[in-house]
Amino acid sequence: MIILLSIGKMPTRIMPNKYENEELSWSNLKDLTDVELYNCPNMTQLPDFLYDLPELQSLNIACNRGISAGQLKADWTRLADDEDTGPKNSDFLYGL
Repeated sequence: MIILLSIGKMPTRIMPNKYENEELSWSNLKDLTDVELYNCPNMTQLPDFLYDLPELQSLNIACNRGISAGQLKADWTRLADDEDTGPKNSDFLYGL
């Protein structure tokens, strides 16, 4: 897996060649069930990768004041309606 860390504006690669010949995709992360997104004041909508997680069961979002109420409702609706995003009995939490 290639992991990108944002250090300033320059992404940094970790383990660049270990999974060079594998198809890397969020949709292949079948063991990833819980995601937490905290303290991202510049985030204005939920990241697109969330809609590709096939087993997403718990999404906890807190202190992301850049997401408006209208956008958050649109994102929740998209998560609920998206056929590729986790079981439909998932728990999605939001805290300001």
